[in-house]
Amino acid sequence: MSIFFHFILFFVIFIIVLELFFHKLLKNKDKDIKGKKLNVFGILMELDDLTILALAVLIVRFLFLIFSLIDSNNVSEVHLLVLTIFAVVYTIASRNIKNLFIEGISTVAMYFGLVCTRLLYGYMIDVRVEWYVVLGVVLLFLFILFYSLFFLLRNINEVVGKSNYVRRVRNEEKDS
Repeated sequence: MSIFFHFILFFVIFIIVLELFFHKLLKNKDKDIKGKKLNVFGILMELDDLTILALAVLIVRFLFLIFSLIDSNNVSEVHLLVLTIFAVVYTIASRNIKNLFIEGISTVAMYFGLVCTRLLYGYMIDVRVEWYVVLGVVLLFLFILFYSLFFLLRNINEVVGKSNYVRRVRNEEKDS
């Protein structure tokens, strides 16, 4: 359970840094009300509670994967359970049950990458450090990072694309 304590601590620190970043970004919001700042935050307008839950689950799952990659020597079956719960909650919240199979495969692939990283890391500690094993760990780390980032951005685009506000703004931009 100390894994989740460390993750919660990591998550709280991340949220504080993110809040400070957005506070700094929006400090002069009156000067740039029609600019790009409003466009970035405009995707969150008029979203219902389930859609916001889906976005929150996506972001927490991505942060959980990043934390698990950083702390890869503690990967266990609990990680698969947590990733599966995230996938099921996201699928239900996004109202796209057809996507559950793809999310399941993605979850298993992410977990398998975490396990492989743990195994290679354990090999480096127990046997010896070889350059090709270090290269394998770095490449696997980058693959999992980009793979999960791809699914994060794809799912955010899918969820936000269903928003009536985003559709209305896209139609207005096409008409102008």
